[in-house]
Amino acid sequence: MKTLATTAIFLIASTATGDDVAAEGRPHAEVEEQTQTEDAATSKRWISAAITAGVYTGVATWSYFAWYKGQPDLPFKFGGDGYFGRNTYAGGADKVGHAWSTYTLGRATSGILRYGGWNRNGASVVGNSLALLWFTSVELKDGFHFTFSPGDQIGNVLGAGLGMVMDVFPVVDEMFDFRMQYLPSRQFRKNVAGGGGLDVANDYTGQQAFVAFHLSSVPQLKDTWLRFVDVGVGFRTRNYKPDVTQRPRQELYLGIALNSEQLSDALLAHRKSKLARKTNRVLNSITEFMPIPYTTLPVVKFERSTADAPSEDR
Repeated sequence: MKTLATTAIFLIASTATGDDVAAEGRPHAEVEEQTQTEDAATSKRWISAAITAGVYTGVATWSYFAWYKGQPDLPFKFGGDGYFGRNTYAGGADKVGHAWSTYTLGRATSGILRYGGWNRNGASVVGNSLALLWFTSVELKDGFHFTFSPGDQIGNVLGAGLGMVMDVFPVVDEMFDFRMQYLPSRQFRKNVAGGGGLDVANDYTGQQAFVAFHLSSVPQLKDTWLRFVDVGVGFRTRNYKPDVTQRPRQELYLGIALNSEQLSDALLAHRKSKLARKTNRVLNSITEFMPIPYTTLPVVKFERSTADAPSEDR
């Protein structure tokens, strides 16, 4: 956390802007107004830095209790874990999860920094780099408790790279979403009720990744009902974790989904109420990354399964 906080503070300081033009001869009120504007901008940058530090502090705290508390320290272990092999412990859902988590954290961080007055490109580089640095540190720590997975790290890099592309090129962001639908699985709910942990990250049966293309981004369709429809590619696994009592299976599919952002815009964006408009922005910020459950429908599905129990290696 010291490294993250120091990096954020250093970068904010290095990107602070000022006016080097001499104030001599200018009206006092104008100079005072500019000074107040600059002070407000600086304060906003520091607020965004504090929020960013708070986000990572929260993530670090949750990660410790979810993954590492009580785990023994072991010699560092590096090794492949099968990537998307059907006999791996998560069937590849962990790799997709790493990509989505890094992507989401990076974009959230860059959004916070843009709120603080950073320019789009600078905020994207810093935000996504911090996310990649964080998840790389997680993977290194895994090496001393479980194993360092090169597949997980590839997912981290791809997620940060995609986040940067989405940030820097708004037209790409308007066309695509990378989302993770989540609904707690039955076994996960049983585990929680029985006093188990709240490690939703490893509830792979409850997760469903989807790369969506917005039909609303097609000019000929943006004013039709098809603007509420997304098409795309999804991936999910079932019965790997936490439930391994049934035959594990992987599913890759082509599907359709509800464009919740367009629906929310249609219902709330043009309301006179400030509360309605703010609610709309919040909903859009959430559903861009985590859609409403049951709003994604597989149409053409490709499935494979194995009769063998998956590996227990993390």
